[in-house]
Amino acid sequence: MILLQRRGTINGWLKDLGVIDTPLRMVNNMTGTILGMLHIMLPFRILPLYASLGQIDLTYPRAASNLGASPTRV
Repeated sequence: MILLQRRGTINGWLKDLGVIDTPLRMVNNMTGTILGMLHIMLPFRILPLYASLGQIDLTYPRAASNLGASPTRV
């Protein structure tokens, strides 16, 4: 709520950058709800993925490269 209110941090940054003239309404609407859920739920998605990717054997990417996979595909 502190970040999204009319005199909050986000509106202050946008106003200082000259992107907006009047503060945006970002509390108690879909935009605020999505930003809040993203802020709270994103760590619960990133941390397990990071832990899982850290356990991948390093010989697998090397083997994929040797078999002709592109760096993006590896």
